[in-house]
Amino acid sequence: MRGDVLFYDWDSDGTYDHSAIVVVYARDPDSRIKGVLQDQHTTDRKWAIWHLKPYNLNPLSTIIIAVRPQ
Repeated sequence: MRGDVLFYDWDSDGTYDHSAIVVVYARDPDSRIKGVLQDQHTTDRKWAIWHLKPYNLNPLSTIIIAVRPQ
C-alpha cells in the first residue's frame, strides 16, 4: 500500500541494510516489470519494482519486510 516502508536485509544476517517507500502501482521504467513500485535515495531510483530483483546481486539471500505506518 502506498506509504508502506520496505526494509531490506541483503544477506539475511538480521540487520536491515536498506529502506524504501512504496509509492505507486505501475511499470518499472528500467526493468519494465509491472507491479508495486518504490522510491529510494541510495541509488536515487524513482519507481523501482519493490523486490528489486533486476538490481539485486543476491536476491535469494535477501529478506524484505513491509511496515505500514499507523
